[in-house]
Amino acid sequence: MLRYSVHSQSVTMLLVIMKIIHFHMKIPHL
Repeated sequence: MLRYSVHSQSVTMLLVIMKIIHFHMKIPHL
């Protein structure tokens, strides 16, 4: 259960980081 929670947190963090990177990549093109 704990292992699943940690895995879920890391996946969520990865998604957030990808969104932030995507957002920063879009800014210069605007």
